[in-house]
Amino acid sequence: LVQSGDLAARMGSDITSLMLAKLNPVDDSYSHCGIVCIENDTPFVYHCIGGEFNPDQKMRRDPLWLFGHPADNKRLGLYRPAMDTKQLGRVLDSAKAWYSAGLPFDLNFDLETKEAQYCTEMAANAYEAGWLGKQVITRHTVSGKKYIPVDALFLHSGFSIVGKWSY
Repeated sequence: LVQSGDLAARMGSDITSLMLAKLNPVDDSYSHCGIVCIENDTPFVYHCIGGEFNPDQKMRRDPLWLFGHPADNKRLGLYRPAMDTKQLGRVLDSAKAWYSAGLPFDLNFDLETKEAQYCTEMAANAYEAGWLGKQVITRHTVSGKKYIPVDALFLHSGFSIVGKWSY
């Protein structure tokens, strides 16, 4: 089912996840996301996460089974971008380069800087690199602050659903 370049989205079972999911203006199914890359027959998810789950606050590369494990999550969804091999290569190259550089989690949720990024910011930037830098993922505003909700990615017309699982 899963392919390199897929968007993996999950809904955590903690209170922070429930609150973050409410920032989705249309569909609050998910609170977090990352980009799948299959390496040596194992699907990994590149993602940016802060808090107690990631004490060093650096971008993570976790096996998909761990990223979406039922012990910590209520739901998992996979979405496929409509991209050719070259475009997907740019997406994956971006994610891998940020991971190798130790990209820190953006505690300020600031879309103006790229030195630190949060989950949806990183995913949007990577997919937009695939689309040659065109800003196609919608930015939203709440209380005067711009942000990218998870549903701006998985509901985008450039993505199609692969599968959804609820635990």
